[in-house]
Amino acid sequence: MADIGISYDASVAPAPLRVRVRLSLSGTAIRATLEGVPPFVAALRPVGNVGELILSGVAWPVAQTLAVLLPPVGHRLLQGQSFDLLPLPAPPPLHVKGHSLTLVLDGPSLSSRGGMLSFTATPRLA
Repeated sequence: MADIGISYDASVAPAPLRVRVRLSLSGTAIRATLEGVPPFVAALRPVGNVGELILSGVAWPVAQTLAVLLPPVGHRLLQGQSFDLLPLPAPPPLHVKGHSLTLVLDGPSLSSRGGMLSFTATPRLA
């Protein structure tokens, strides 16, 4: 006998959900912060075998209530979240005539230039 439960296909509107992301430097990592999380709604549609469709239909009022209540909570949870995207790689040491030189990047910064992300730093030998 097959398992029977409730089963829904969930989607959000608007789709795709477009989020504005701010990039910054945090120590030696590029950090992303979610800033422009627009309001969204969730749509649930029962799916599955006949038994699941029946049980999902019975639970439909509860599912619809959750679909209305959870998106604002999700919006507040996503808005302002920060996470590291990737570490800045350290430049490899330079080997010149038996000497090892280490390149150090001073004053790293991120900026926007011509619609593209620009990384700048002042290199020096240590």
